[in-house]
Amino acid sequence: MNQLIDQTTIVGFVGKDATCKSMNNTSSHLIQFPVAISQTWKDSSGQDHEQTKWYSCTLWVSEKNTNLKNYFLKGNLVMVQGESVCNAWLNKDGELQSQLELRVSEWKVLKKTQTQKPAQSLSWELGDGC
Repeated sequence: MNQLIDQTTIVGFVGKDATCKSMNNTSSHLIQFPVAISQTWKDSSGQDHEQTKWYSCTLWVSEKNTNLKNYFLKGNLVMVQGESVCNAWLNKDGELQSQLELRVSEWKVLKKTQTQKPAQSLSWELGDGC
């Protein structure tokens, strides 16, 4: 039997500094950060267009790896890979809302913002000390 794989890779900019939440009664922690990807194109009349998609990225780590959130700072260019999920719900006005989520399994910081200290290229895969 063939096994199907849901794997998405995006390259974009972190929209705000990552947060890290401790899960009750466990040693698991959830790192969350938004990543924006933009597409630009010209229509048939030559007019420029741009569309930006925001992904809510989630990364589960052990307590000893909570410092990983420091790599996901606003403005950093990152490559993140994992399972994509579209979460949908009704808001208080009864309107359908949705959000793209990427459950991160692998990541790499491609470029840090100018205000940060230069560092070597950093990457991490699940299973590397987690």
